[in-house]
Amino acid sequence: MSVKLSNYLQLVQQHSKAAELSDELKGNLETLLCKLKNVRPTRNGFKACCPSHDDGTPSLSISIIEGRTLIHCFAGCGYHEIMCSLKLPPNFLSAGGIKNPQSGSRCNPPKTLSATPVNPDLKMEYAYLYKQRDKKCLDAFAKSLGVTVASLRLLGAVGSQHSSLITPEYNGCGEICGLQERQLDDTKLARKGSRRGLYLPSGWNSEEKHGNKVLYICEGASDTAAALSHGFRAIGRPSSNGGKVDLAILLKDFPFEIAVVADNDPDRCGTKGAYEVAQFLAQELKKEIPVCKPKGNAKDVRAYVNNQVSVGEN
Repeated sequence: MSVKLSNYLQLVQQHSKAAELSDELKGNLETLLCKLKNVRPTRNGFKACCPSHDDGTPSLSISIIEGRTLIHCFAGCGYHEIMCSLKLPPNFLSAGGIKNPQSGSRCNPPKTLSATPVNPDLKMEYAYLYKQRDKKCLDAFAKSLGVTVASLRLLGAVGSQHSSLITPEYNGCGEICGLQERQLDDTKLARKGSRRGLYLPSGWNSEEKHGNKVLYICEGASDTAAALSHGFRAIGRPSSNGGKVDLAILLKDFPFEIAVVADNDPDRCGTKGAYEVAQFLAQELKKEIPVCKPKGNAKDVRAYVNNQVSVGEN
């Protein structure tokens, strides 16, 4: 079912500034609606079935608020994942800018990316934990995860006296924004006041150390440690599609090739998330960002490189 854009504008005119949309954005919005299924008018715009998951009941909201087209999936699918499913570029709904009603000209407000906020208490807590670190505990986790102790040390991970592994997470400015705790039974917890961030090994951006090696963005601390254990230049993101903004800030001036690593998960959630991250970074960094994943049946990087097979591009 397709709904004409003119009808849509009539529905939302009293609730938004649809008239401020440029002609190009109006055309783009109509193209978007034609690609969706079960499109239905709502008070503020439309709802439709989300193309990124098996959606029996329309869960995708499309609305115009203050001259912007907004998309939201109530099932949790990300914007870039949705646009990828529709085979549309990430900036499709903002390509034409917003028309200034006073001057009649188009304007594109500058977009500022903000790094994940920092909790100063976490830096103090990490300093204390580092001072009280337990070497035997770190050794135990290295053995359990199948990675080297050196790789965990590069990530700043410390073994605690309570038999847990504490790994710092950083925002795009290189500041600690979270502390993740992992127990020997693989239970993972966030220390109080933590926000999700990136896993940044010491010297990850050193040209002297790595030359012009590709930088692999792995999913999770253990996969990052596994890649480091086998000589790869690697950093980590907190989840399949997490850390995009901090990565864009961190890698703004990184001169070498970057690749996002995906898991071989049965439901392809990790693969979709990796492509979402890659597309976001490609847009922000203005460069091609390929997606790689382990070949064969290996679940993730850790399982893959522990079999001494290199990461391959897919």
